[in-house]
Amino acid sequence: AKKGSVRWNLIGGCSTASAKGINGDQATPLAIDPPYSDVRYGTSTLASTRRSTSPFARSPPARYPDWMEGTWLATYKFTRATFPQGRGVLSLRVPGAGIGTVLSLPNIGCSPAPFTVRYLRDAVANEGNDFTSGAAVYEDLAYSVPRRLEAFWPDAKVLSVRTGNSHKDGRNECSAIAAEEDENKLTPSCSVTGEGCTPGENPTLHSPATRLSLDYEGPTRAGPRRGQTIDCSVVQSIATVGSSEGGTSVVTSKQFVQYNVQQDLQTYYKEICSFRRIAEDEPQVIEGNMRVAAFLPYKNAHAHAARVQVTNGNEPPEPKQHDERLALALYDYKITLQRLSEEAVTMI
Repeated sequence: AKKGSVRWNLIGGCSTASAKGINGDQATPLAIDPPYSDVRYGTSTLASTRRSTSPFARSPPARYPDWMEGTWLATYKFTRATFPQGRGVLSLRVPGAGIGTVLSLPNIGCSPAPFTVRYLRDAVANEGNDFTSGAAVYEDLAYSVPRRLEAFWPDAKVLSVRTGNSHKDGRNECSAIAAEEDENKLTPSCSVTGEGCTPGENPTLHSPATRLSLDYEGPTRAGPRRGQTIDCSVVQSIATVGSSEGGTSVVTSKQFVQYNVQQDLQTYYKEICSFRRIAEDEPQVIEGNMRVAAFLPYKNAHAHAARVQVTNGNEPPEPKQHDERLALALYDYKITLQRLSEEAVTMI
């Protein structure tokens, strides 16, 4: 693998993801073709398969150490974007090329105004995690993701959000049939008006989730604003706690498949984050780094090039070769989380 590359790493439909790669190292030692067909969204415009409409999660949602519990003011600062396989293989189908095609970083290159994120405590023990038995902390996707999208893309307005969890503890099957059996149901819709958002109406909206679907209104390439939908699934996640100079740290690795419905666009990317608390006693500030690695199945790139050429009345040429096992683009950000008091949270 090229230095600075990150591999997709879904081995035979199940993953043994590594949390390396935040510093540019190879993320996995195995060179296996990525089975993109096993993790894609099944839609009416794609080849039909016996599976549910969204990918099946191979692992439970990532768990974080206790010191990340709470509501934080997040500051994201763009560091760099690199292209390990060269710019010649890039296209508009590469995750991050278009706004909103990577929910982890919805507008690559933008350093947005600070926004709030939230990590909640789960009262259910997660066997096999790296933390103390009992409660663990997870990211509240229904709270954090809409705020991140609007911060990175101020012209977008989130209208509603739903979440779901397609993983069943103790089950390792990764077949399409297992995905169908899971059903991968979403919660009721929580609207920006507040309808459907109360615990009584939507008791699992803020529970640990592997999938999020949101509706938003935003500008399009054609110009006018229109309603759009993004459906995003975490197909694999892992968290590792360690010690670093100055305190305790956690590294997470998550593999995403995202479907932008109106664009009929599916994107594949890996998010690697590291967080380090500054103070041992009730940390007020957490420092972090995020790297998002963008992948593109070669078949998708070929189909896109063919459509462009046919539209222009020319014969479709072969697209430039790229290794679909390796990232085409790497996006790096620095993150600072500042804890908010309960009083500050109520004023937001």
